[in-house]
Amino acid sequence: MRRVALAGLLAFAMLTRPLHAQDQSQTTTATKAPSPEENGGPRVHGSADVGYRFTDIDGSEATYRQLFNLFNGLRLFGLELNATGAPGSKIFDTFWLSASGIGDPFPTVQLTLRKSLFYDLRVNWQQSRFFNVTPLTPASIDGLDTQAVTNRHNWNTSKQIGNIAYTLYATNRLRFFFDYDRVTNQGQLQSTRAIDFVGSPAAWGSFARADPYEVVGPVNNEANRVTGGVSYSRDHWTVHYRAGYQTYDETQSLDSLMPKQRSINVGDPATAGEPLSALSWLQSRRLTSPVSELTFVVQPSPRIEWRGGYLYYQYQGPFSMDGAFQGLARTNSAGTAVSPYDVSVSSRGTVTSPNNVLTQGLTIRPWNRWAFDVLYRYSSFSSDATGQVASLLALYPPAQTGVVRVSEGHESDWGQSINRLDLTASFEPIPALSIRPGVTLSRRRVDTKIDGEVDAAASDLERAIWPELSIGYRPSPRFSARGSILSSYSDTTFTRMSPIQRNISRVVVNMEPMKGLSIEAAASRTDAELFATDFVSHTRFGSVMASYAYGDRVSLQGGLDYQSFLGTGVVTFQRGILPIADVPMRDREIDRVWHAGGGFKATNRLGVTVTGNFDQVSGADTILGEPPLYGPESFPYVTGTVYYDVSGFGRISVDLQRTYLLNELLPLNNFSASLLTIRYTRAF
Repeated sequence: MRRVALAGLLAFAMLTRPLHAQDQSQTTTATKAPSPEENGGPRVHGSADVGYRFTDIDGSEATYRQLFNLFNGLRLFGLELNATGAPGSKIFDTFWLSASGIGDPFPTVQLTLRKSLFYDLRVNWQQSRFFNVTPLTPASIDGLDTQAVTNRHNWNTSKQIGNIAYTLYATNRLRFFFDYDRVTNQGQLQSTRAIDFVGSPAAWGSFARADPYEVVGPVNNEANRVTGGVSYSRDHWTVHYRAGYQTYDETQSLDSLMPKQRSINVGDPATAGEPLSALSWLQSRRLTSPVSELTFVVQPSPRIEWRGGYLYYQYQGPFSMDGAFQGLARTNSAGTAVSPYDVSVSSRGTVTSPNNVLTQGLTIRPWNRWAFDVLYRYSSFSSDATGQVASLLALYPPAQTGVVRVSEGHESDWGQSINRLDLTASFEPIPALSIRPGVTLSRRRVDTKIDGEVDAAASDLERAIWPELSIGYRPSPRFSARGSILSSYSDTTFTRMSPIQRNISRVVVNMEPMKGLSIEAAASRTDAELFATDFVSHTRFGSVMASYAYGDRVSLQGGLDYQSFLGTGVVTFQRGILPIADVPMRDREIDRVWHAGGGFKATNRLGVTVTGNFDQVSGADTILGEPPLYGPESFPYVTGTVYYDVSGFGRISVDLQRTYLLNELLPLNNFSASLLTIRYTRAF
């Protein structure tokens, strides 16, 4: 099927060739006989890198998979093919194929086929495999059951992204383009689910909060987008327009892990008497949307540029949900009395979500070394969902003598509009110094309605101002420095983590004090506080990297990254009787990463390279009353390579990688691994 599609694109390109040829013939009066070089065939060159990997893992294979997911087997580490067509070729003058990571978690393939001023065909594909598992915990930490505080969120999924882009050059000024994009996400998901439903009795809230159960099921999501457009340019302006259609389909089913399954909240003894007998859950939605994208650039003079664009999408489609649960649940908040229950739930509805984004920008350069930029952006995002929610309760009070049915219609309206204006000026008093002051003004309005009634807690009107100053200095090619200071001030807060003021500062310095030696240093600081809700966030970052090269025989590099983070806040769980209120949370982390490496060429054919990182983390993430699960750890990773170039054959390389993870709080998740790879590389 792919071959048929590719052949069709090439056939269409050949059919449209006369249009382009006619445009070119206006400047050609005679046809020359082809030279001997023009009669030559295509020229092909490239390289291939293949090998076999051996792995040896001790300890937790699950943790190793989360970080590396690399195992034994034959691998195509890299392949590149370049072909240049003969000057007289009517098919292509450039062919490029690249593939990497084939057999590993992140393979990619790229293809480019081009005929200058005629057509351009590009095909891209990449896959990402993700793996995550709940950490293993000891029976207890300081007498507290650690199984009660793990998140129990696991996944093993594969995401694939594909794209085909075709551009047809009808004339030197007119182009047509066609694109197809596809994204899929498939695999297995394990999560938690609390059982709740519309019309649940008052005592049910304590059960729903105390008893989240583990559930598992397949993931199947896909998105498709087809667009076509036109681009036309003149001497002082260019306009692009793209239109098309896109779809998004999502299906998620969940089931209980086993019969008579207990809640993950084993720290509450009452949950032992509330097992889940069975659970089934199926939800799906399908969204479709037209695509309309317009952009333009106009330059009426060398000192003025006007640019803008308008994007429009309107997602809409149906959604559905069906679920059924059976088990035992408490009939009072303390959990001293239980009753069997049989619950069925369902939901049907539709959602409409139009999105509009308008941008307008103007750049004026009135004098040399002066520039003024104005950028206005208006965005509007809204969602209108209507649906019918129903539940059926049996066995559980007050349904012991019959069945309680509840059916309700609901409508939810949510909308957000943002007006943003960016004003900046650029000034170069001397060629080595640039100064860029600016300010951003923003107005955001959020409106939320439930069944026609305004939800004041979820609605907001916020005005903010962000002054910023950036300075760059480069007195010589061997020294440069740049930095920026940004502050934000708003008149209100929307959430507990939306401070009224934020301060961000950055600085980067590059220098070459001597030939072959380069040094880069960077630092940043971010502060955000909202004392009314006890929210604090402080981040500090600093790094220094140095590299030295002595000819082409010796190279050395090393450095240090440092990051410090402090976050505090309080959380309140509202559902159920006697909610857990104002629980302090604190995350304190200091992360140091040392880098070192070097390369040495003993001869023109024999060489050695060594690189390594050592990551050390201190601090802990804590919730009052629970043991910390994230804290100090050490994570080194070293790679050494010996290679030899065999004349007329290629390069033989041997890579040895060594790594381990030491987690002080959860040592059951520690691992060590050795990876040996034998590779063959050949250029042709």
